[in-house]
Amino acid sequence: MDAMSLQYLLRNSRDLRILYLEEASCLNDLLMEDIINGNPLAFYYLDKICVEECSLSRRGLKIFLENAENLTMAGFECYDADLSILVEELNRNIYHEYSVVRDYFDFVWFENLYLAYIIWLIYRSWWKNFVYHNMLL
Repeated sequence: MDAMSLQYLLRNSRDLRILYLEEASCLNDLLMEDIINGNPLAFYYLDKICVEECSLSRRGLKIFLENAENLTMAGFECYDADLSILVEELNRNIYHEYSVVRDYFDFVWFENLYLAYIIWLIYRSWWKNFVYHNMLL
């Protein structure tokens, strides 16, 4: 599939919910063309985007990830070292949603808060038992 066919498919198929691309070098061309022409990307209404064996530039990958709600990636490569860490994270689980990665730091913060709350509950319970036990003695 070339970039023009992919662009036509994305812009004219409003019923398309899942996009599966295998060895789609045209995706990079389409993204760069949209950037140059200032056209809005049509990825936002897709339920899932599946990409296999596709290489993107740093700029293309950033825009692709920002506009994809659910993303399935396998064999995905990046030309830039900064974003290759994100690609490795996405490649660990083939059915990985980008929103999970995007909200990773919020989740870690919430998880630490939850863990602190559990530790506080255990400590409070232990302290109450300790004080109650010593009062009986």
